[in-house]
Amino acid sequence: MLRLLFLGDSYTCCSNEPYDVNRWPLRLAMKILGKKVYQVYLQYSQREDGHDGFQCTSDFALLDPKTRDICAEIKIIAKSGKRSDELLVEIKKQQLQLKAYDGVFILIGVNDQFQKGKAGIPEYQKYLTSILEEAILATQNNDSSKITLLAIPDWSQTKSGQDLGTHTYRTQEYELPCQSTIKTVYSEISAYNQAAKFVIDEFNQTHKTHINFIASIESISRQFGLFPKMTLEDGLHYRWDMTEKWNAEIFSQVPFLQKYKLPVLDNEEKLSPGLKIFPV
Repeated sequence: MLRLLFLGDSYTCCSNEPYDVNRWPLRLAMKILGKKVYQVYLQYSQREDGHDGFQCTSDFALLDPKTRDICAEIKIIAKSGKRSDELLVEIKKQQLQLKAYDGVFILIGVNDQFQKGKAGIPEYQKYLTSILEEAILATQNNDSSKITLLAIPDWSQTKSGQDLGTHTYRTQEYELPCQSTIKTVYSEISAYNQAAKFVIDEFNQTHKTHINFIASIESISRQFGLFPKMTLEDGLHYRWDMTEKWNAEIFSQVPFLQKYKLPVLDNEEKLSPGLKIFPV
């Protein structure tokens, strides 16, 4: 049975996505398994009080629709608005099983940038390093080659990001004087991703590890972020049309996934009767 762990923020848990089956962690698991239709079962969801009440931990299972056997278990530890330091606290709180996961995928940092700008980069690098250490302990045989960090997508190139020229920038949780502009967010996202790559390179060199870094997420978000139907109704978080491109990049760049077949999940399959969402 395949076991995957995903760590991050709203871009990891796909905040505001109405269909569980469209969350990129679940779709990635389907691709790894090499089949097109599974039943999705939400085994467990822990919610925190917050601006949207989105879960900070969710455990999903992918079931064979014929036998009802569990083919994959997916744990997502992520919540909207969380920075890298807050993610680290949650990881430690969860007390992850050691050597339990076939793959660990991390996407964190957009809230470090949003809340602290470039001044937050040194702390981001510090906490990201600790998150990588926790990820190694959770991976089967402590195999670092099965850990993947995704670059932060550039939210300035979304419908919501284009509103940065307003007097006050609002989210559901924050109301801040708009000191950012599209240009500064664009620059800061690049700086954070460069800092993340530095952490990965230094970590791999120091510890003789082989952690993967998917830098192309940044360029993909800039190329397609303003296209129609690439974001959800909030104009900030991405639809499966965008995150399928992320998954394709993961498959093409992560060595341990090369042995798996990459099926195509098209529009019709997205809402196929075989893709069922079961209540808790």
